[in-house]
Amino acid sequence: MEKQRNFSKLIRGIAAEEGLSLLSLSDDWAFILEKDGKRLPVVAHQFPLNPASVSELCRDKALTYEVLEKAGIPAVPHIFLPNSAYQAYAGGPSTEDQALQFLEIEREIVLKDNYGTGGSRVYYAADEEALAAALAELLPKTTALSLSPYVRILDEYRAVVLENAVRLVFSKERAYLIADGVRPLGALLSDAGIDVGRFLSHSGPYAAYRDPEALHTVPGKGTRIPLNWKHNLGQGASAVLLEEGETKEAVRALALSASAALGTRFSSVDVIRDENGLRVLEVNAGVMMEHFAGQGPEFYRMAEEIYRDALRLSFGSL
Repeated sequence: MEKQRNFSKLIRGIAAEEGLSLLSLSDDWAFILEKDGKRLPVVAHQFPLNPASVSELCRDKALTYEVLEKAGIPAVPHIFLPNSAYQAYAGGPSTEDQALQFLEIEREIVLKDNYGTGGSRVYYAADEEALAAALAELLPKTTALSLSPYVRILDEYRAVVLENAVRLVFSKERAYLIADGVRPLGALLSDAGIDVGRFLSHSGPYAAYRDPEALHTVPGKGTRIPLNWKHNLGQGASAVLLEEGETKEAVRALALSASAALGTRFSSVDVIRDENGLRVLEVNAGVMMEHFAGQGPEFYRMAEEIYRDALRLSFGSL
């Protein structure tokens, strides 16, 4: 490849340093690493430290929530919603009817591909029109959704857990503009080189910004204008390393509890803080540090160290 992704560069660099032979598959989507007659697959950020059943459990957002809830670990609810267009789920109420009933109860909801990653296929709905639009996007692309009540996230964190130890904790800081009290919203966006249509589509629960008329209003001086309602690094947020303190310790403890409940050896745990405190949002058995590693040499070295140890542990488990 002319331009390697950070994950590809990391795996290739570690393989060279560790004396591993490397076979790339499907344009670096997967690798087969080999040393001393031992062969190790790494597929889409998935290392073979976690049993296949544990990886499947983490991939399923609704099942992950059920496990955490039954273990008494605070977590954001994710309710399984099958796609009734598939024969396996036919015979009951339609997906649309169940989603509408959930919306009527919660008033503001988030719909996700139950098996999605990276913040893609995640939609906010507070009315029937938005719900219909979200379902039209989601249903042709997945067998099942998960539904959550919308939570006003104050902060979001990620902890990387490897073999019962938290190796990394950072917050996800969304990109934002600060209003000057002079220029209307549309001018602020345009002057910053931000696509207005994209901004409106990413405004999610920020009703004031979803209305195109808002582009002509002048936000008060000092107002923070988030450029996305999601906290994903792949959608513009930045990783900020957490300093030692009460918050980091609390996130660390919650991540370790979630990892233990699900039985992961290598995972990343997303934790949110809302008005009620800290809760687990999701647990990922595929540990992606692509965007994290791209923030600078220090971040790259941290990701490299964690992946190197994961590979060493994987070979040691064969």
